[in-house]
Amino acid sequence: YNYFNSSTGNLVTNHGAVFIYYNNGTLQQILRPLIEQVDYYFGCSVSISGDLIAVGVCGDESVYIYIRNENTWNLQLIMSAEDTIQG
Repeated sequence: YNYFNSSTGNLVTNHGAVFIYYNNGTLQQILRPLIEQVDYYFGCSVSISGDLIAVGVCGDESVYIYIRNENTWNLQLIMSAEDTIQG
């Protein structure tokens, strides 16, 4: 997914996006990363389970976690490869 950022005048290539559709084929929402970076590859992997979507980013090895509230997917967390779990 490429786009032109009108505020900076930059063409951002291989940025990525996740398009979510209702069962009837209508577009519900487009998820985009918070970071504007060429070759970010947001959406190189996607996993959906109920009201949760995990979106992988191959450009920096991170995962965006979205949770659905009614008909809107809201970003809850961004996890990076450097994040660790204490235990």
